[in-house]
Amino acid sequence: MRVTDVFEGIDETLTGGLSVGPVTRVDSGRRGGLLEVRVELAPGVDPGGILVLVDGDSLALVRSGDRAVLRRIPLEVPVGRPVLGRVPGGLSISAPLASPVPVPIIPGLRRPSRAGRARAALARFGARLRALFGGRSRSPRPS
Repeated sequence: MRVTDVFEGIDETLTGGLSVGPVTRVDSGRRGGLLEVRVELAPGVDPGGILVLVDGDSLALVRSGDRAVLRRIPLEVPVGRPVLGRVPGGLSISAPLASPVPVPIIPGLRRPSRAGRARAALARFGARLRALFGGRSRSPRPS
């Protein structure tokens, strides 16, 4: 018996038992106040034939012809109306979060006012005068 006889016809058996769905990969995350979802489709699947519906606590990817559900994407928080975009090899979905969203804080400083700059300059001038004349020690007055 040869080793190749054992594996003869294995390719047909494996590929016949496996069926590849139209959705191959789903990545999701948050960016600011948006939920971003990237969906990769199997080769040969038309992205124009797929719709996105908000179904309770999930996003449903459905076929536009017969409304068959291709994939459900569970959501942790409620979202608003999704916007569907086409990218090479798949779809891009972005939806605003409906719950309170943390506001990004951008650190920055106010410009000092003219009066504040004048007070600071006067304080520096006073500090220089005190340093210049502060070296002399005064003898305490006898009482």
